[in-house]
Amino acid sequence: MQERIVEIIVFILSEIKFNNKELKDVNLSALEKMGFSKSELNAAFSWLSDRLYLLEKYKENKASQKTFRILHDIEKYIFSPQAYGYLLQLKELDIIDEVDMEYIIDILMRTSQSVDISEINSLIASIVLQRAGNYFGNLNSYENESVN
Repeated sequence: MQERIVEIIVFILSEIKFNNKELKDVNLSALEKMGFSKSELNAAFSWLSDRLYLLEKYKENKASQKTFRILHDIEKYIFSPQAYGYLLQLKELDIIDEVDMEYIIDILMRTSQSVDISEINSLIASIVLQRAGNYFGNLNSYENESVN
C-alpha cells in the first residue's frame, strides 16, 4: 500500500517539476483513473504539503548544491539502469536526499542480488514515509482500504 503512495508522490512531483504546475493544479482525476483511492491520494498530498513546506524552509537556509552519485562497478552489477535512474529521479524530485540515497544503496547492496524499481519503492515507502508518519498520522490506517 505504501508503495502506491510513493508512486503517487513521484507522479505529482514530476508534474510540478517538469510541467511547471503547482500542487493544487495536479489533475486528481488522472490519478483516480490510474486506480488510486482517495485515501491514498489524501495520504500522498498530505505528505507532500508537509514536505514541500519543510523543503522551502530548508532551501532558504542552504545554498543549492547538486551532487551526482556515480555507482561503483560492483553497484552497477546489482542495480539495473532503470532502478538507478529511478533512484536519481527520486533524488531530483527531493523525495530523498544524499543521505537517504547512500542509505538505500547500502541496504540494497547488502540484501539484494539484483535491484529493480519495485524494491526501491518498497524501501522508500518503509524509510521515507514511515519517517514522515509523525507529520500526518499513521499511513497504516490506509492499508485496509480496497482499491477499485
